[in-house]
Amino acid sequence: MFHEDPTNYKRARKHIWLGSLAGFLICLIIGIVFIVIFYTLSDDLWSKAENLWEGIFCLIAALMISLMGIGFLRSGRMQQKWRAKLGKAIEEHTDTPSKWYRKLFSLEIFSARYLFFYLPFLTVLREGLEAVVFVGGVSLGISARSIPLPVIVGIVCGSLVGFLIYRTGNAMSFHWFFVATTCLLYLIAAGLFSRAVWFFEMHTFAKYAGADPDAAGVIDVRVNVWKLDYGDPEANDGSGWGIFNAILGWTNVATYGSIIGYCLYWAAVCVALIVLRLRERKQDLSSDEGEPKPPVTVE
Repeated sequence: MFHEDPTNYKRARKHIWLGSLAGFLICLIIGIVFIVIFYTLSDDLWSKAENLWEGIFCLIAALMISLMGIGFLRSGRMQQKWRAKLGKAIEEHTDTPSKWYRKLFSLEIFSARYLFFYLPFLTVLREGLEAVVFVGGVSLGISARSIPLPVIVGIVCGSLVGFLIYRTGNAMSFHWFFVATTCLLYLIAAGLFSRAVWFFEMHTFAKYAGADPDAAGVIDVRVNVWKLDYGDPEANDGSGWGIFNAILGWTNVATYGSIIGYCLYWAAVCVALIVLRLRERKQDLSSDEGEPKPPVTVE
């Protein structure tokens, strides 16, 4: 796209870095404010409805991760579409840049010329807010001191993966990489959805029985499927079951709702992906029919 236009290449690269950094800083500020407010008001808002809040956060995180997985699967298809849009925006806006205050008051800053700023800015902002919700969903009930280290490790690992994609993106296809990543995301989302159903059931039963929502051993035998003596993700014994709970939704106490919710989630994902695939195939067929066919010559 920029092989013969080094000026626009430098400008687009500058806009991409500025947009990414701006989106990251805004997400970082929102995440810090969110965590501070949450743990400051936890005694008033959290203690009386802990399971309800955990279920809400898990449900929101599951829905957002599901939508993100669909975007990953369609990334290859959207690449050509966005390349055409970006190339058109560059060709239409090659005039001499003006001062920043003139751009602001003339609303020039909101034009397509700055698409390379808004695209990474909105992408990083959206994914960052999803990360804030996801971290909030999987870290509920633990100390705030245990959050910074995993977040820093995640940022470093994500930066390394992004750098590898950037450096080798033109040399290889990342179709199977995105497929594998989407499978992992859907495993996480399925576990979060199952946990959300479980938390809602525990909240309803604790409210009905008048028990402490965080009390150990409170089980509704009417809907309980199994209660194992091992594999407790809440036990701080270093066994690692908490990791399976955070990533895959494992729990040693299962209910009909959590199991059925897990299966229904996968059924909904399969149906959604099949519908999207059929719709894309229909669009491809219609576009092929609309293209002019070459004339047939008779020798």
